[in-house]
Amino acid sequence: MDRASVREVLRPYAPYEVPEGEPVEWVRAADGSEADVDVGHGVVFGRPGPGVLDIIAELNLRTGAAVLLLDGDRSVIVTSEPDRPHLPPDLRTNVFVIPPPPSAAASPASPRRPASASRT
Repeated sequence: MDRASVREVLRPYAPYEVPEGEPVEWVRAADGSEADVDVGHGVVFGRPGPGVLDIIAELNLRTGAAVLLLDGDRSVIVTSEPDRPHLPPDLRTNVFVIPPPPSAAASPASPRRPASASRT
């Protein structure tokens, strides 16, 4: 995982000034919903609100990252079938391949920075 690319995608959604070189730890979507973010072996979104799903989708499209749903079934979303072999063996069985829409592949969505505010 390229942490610089993850930071590039998430930084416009951080409702605070992210110190240079530091990972984004919190995002706010255009609809006001929020999520805590942990960048480690992957990117984990804690308690994501509905609008944060758009941020997760953008991260998936721009970085090619797989999305692991902590739904009890350990479902995984990837953007192409060739991504499946790159997953750990125990995650390859419940994979959903959802290719990006043609318009997203041609031009990724431009991120919109939410209004700055303090975290409550």
